[in-house]
Amino acid sequence: MMMMWRRYAALLLACLPLWAWADEVEAPVVAATADVLIPGEKAALTISLANPGDDVYNGYQFDLRLPEGITLAGEGGNYDYTLSDRYSTKRSAVVINDKGGGHYRLMCYSLNNTVVTGNDGPLITLYLHTGLTGVGHYEGTLSAISLSAKGGNSIGCPRAIFDIQVELTIMGDVNIDHAVDVTDVMKCVNDVLRIQQDNFHSRYADMDSNGVVDVSDIMVIVNIILHKQ
Repeated sequence: MMMMWRRYAALLLACLPLWAWADEVEAPVVAATADVLIPGEKAALTISLANPGDDVYNGYQFDLRLPEGITLAGEGGNYDYTLSDRYSTKRSAVVINDKGGGHYRLMCYSLNNTVVTGNDGPLITLYLHTGLTGVGHYEGTLSAISLSAKGGNSIGCPRAIFDIQVELTIMGDVNIDHAVDVTDVMKCVNDVLRIQQDNFHSRYADMDSNGVVDVSDIMVIVNIILHKQ
């Protein structure tokens, strides 16, 4: 009997490292990041998935809650969005339901088993709009996040909190840094030359409000810089 017990104990000790020190696989994380929101304009709200494991996902849903005065951009229940290039095809359906009070429920599902590729990056970009006139930081949340794994399992993700910064600006301040200077001029030049760039708000570059950013607008901004006190 003693010999059998010793053999059993030895077997347990031999197997112990397999479960005691094995690394746990991290859970997937869904996060949201909002660009600076200017009243009267749209700002991107990018929803991203970090997927440290080997699961492949073909659908997801979440509840989005926005603060009072900030809404999703769109008309008649048709909301603006852009799917990322992480999808194996573009045949995914996106449905957004306005539940009232700044609460939206979004569901994305595949019509032909389209899967999300890669381990880290954006899923979908929504667009925010506001009529607020005061600057400040506001809080939004993603909750009830559920991912559909290709194997048929449903994976829940923790609630995500994100910051929405509302800023005001003046004409000519095309990069929204609260100053009209040579950087704004160069960004307008890049736009005229069709050079790809970030953080350019054409609304504040169209100085004559004709719907086009051109050399005339650039010269107006130059004159503002030269003659400001």
